[in-house]
Amino acid sequence: MRISDWIRDKRAVLLVCFAGALFFSVLLWLFGLETGEICLLFVCFLLPAAGLLVWDYLRLRRRLSYLRAVMEALDKKYLFAEIADAPTSAWEKEYFEMLKTAMKAMTDEVSCADRQGREYREFIEQWIHEMKVPLTAVRLLCENHKT
Repeated sequence: MRISDWIRDKRAVLLVCFAGALFFSVLLWLFGLETGEICLLFVCFLLPAAGLLVWDYLRLRRRLSYLRAVMEALDKKYLFAEIADAPTSAWEKEYFEMLKTAMKAMTDEVSCADRQGREYREFIEQWIHEMKVPLTAVRLLCENHKT
């Protein structure tokens, strides 16, 4: 995950934080606080917010790197949802549940297609067997009774 993608995803949060800080800075200025004090409060607000956002980015990046490594290590990629560690967040849990449901549906479809193919082959084999018996009987009758 690139930081530009993460910023694009978090732009609403960033905008609200910046707008809120700007709004309260103007409000404090209207109440008569000096610009130095307002700047100090502005910085005191933005540093923890920025720290939290950086922590969130690093946590998400680390998790995605782990999941990507698990995916690349798998020979059978469809087992990803079963092999990966337990989800770490609520949205990830929901996503994994949807992924497992989709993989189960895909497995069911493949099983159904295999079963239909097997039934078709059995039908053809049975049909061929049922056609061979009368043809062989007629052939034996013809060979034994040449007249």
